Amino acid sequence: MFTNLRGIYIVIAIAIIHVIYARFKLIEIKKSIYFGYLFAVLTFAVFCYFQYEKLGWFIISRNENYNEHRQSVGLKQILTNIVVYVKIFLEYGRFIIAIFLLPLLFKYLKDKTRKDVRIDRMIVAFFVFVLVYFLGMVPFSNPFGDRYFMICYLLAIVLLVNLIEYYNVRKKIVIYTLIVFMFATGHFWIYPATLSQSWDSSLAYLNIYNVEEQMEHYLNSRGIKPSDIGTRINLNSRDYSEFKMLAETDRYAQFNIETNKFILLSNIENQTKDEELNYVITHWKLVKTYSQLGVFMSLYQKE
Repeated sequence: MFTNLRGIYIVIAIAIIHVIYARFKLIEIKKSIYFGYLFAVLTFAVFCYFQYEKLGWFIISRNENYNEHRQSVGLKQILTNIVVYVKIFLEYGRFIIAIFLLPLLFKYLKDKTRKDVRIDRMIVAFFVFVLVYFLGMVPFSNPFGDRYFMICYLLAIVLLVNLIEYYNVRKKIVIYTLIVFMFATGHFWIYPATLSQSWDSSLAYLNIYNVEEQMEHYLNSRGIKPSDIGTRINLNSRDYSEFKMLAETDRYAQFNIETNKFILLSNIENQTKDEELNYVITHWKLVKTYSQLGVFMSLYQKE
């Protein structure tokens, strides 16, 4: 866990939550709680011992591949990260939670006469996790995606349900139905190719398989070798999932505008820069494109 930034943030958040709960008497402190923590610490110590014995390190990884994702960034990138951070909480239909949660939460915090311990705990937990993730991710170069904040989404949903029941909001069935509808339709959100999208957090990604099959059938029918095609789509990774090694002629080339005969673009990958994407679209010839519900794959040839 301590070699994973998200794991570190979760441990820190849980520790802060426990301190706040104890400070404001939101939980009853019993000796059994500390026995649980003691057991966890001892178990972790045993794990660290064996990790040190086998790998020669514990807690702090020596893997230099992590370094580029743990560097501080400038003000411009921090502002960009803030926008991305807010967007992550609102996209794929999740904005519907904010629409209902914020007014109810403001009403609850403003009301000094009525309090519920369960709701107080949920509020503390939610804001602690949001703040810890914010401070741990926004000022740094570590990339973050929607799946990193699953615990925040769950806490927000549970908090909203508790507030709706607490105030006995009218037409709650309509609200719950609308939330479910937005969550389901959120999987059909497709951004323009120039905007990064968390495909591993959306079922919209499933559309690529049919598109990919159509494109590869076209390539075979035209006798175009994958080795002549540059792309950043993870097509070469399929040999791992299918338990077979691809021949060099069946492997796609690395994306290189200068040396590739063909370029294969798709909005399911986020590595291609906007200027590269626009250059290929503008200066290369579009040979073939396939799409399904907004997910596309396009083959370009150098003119």
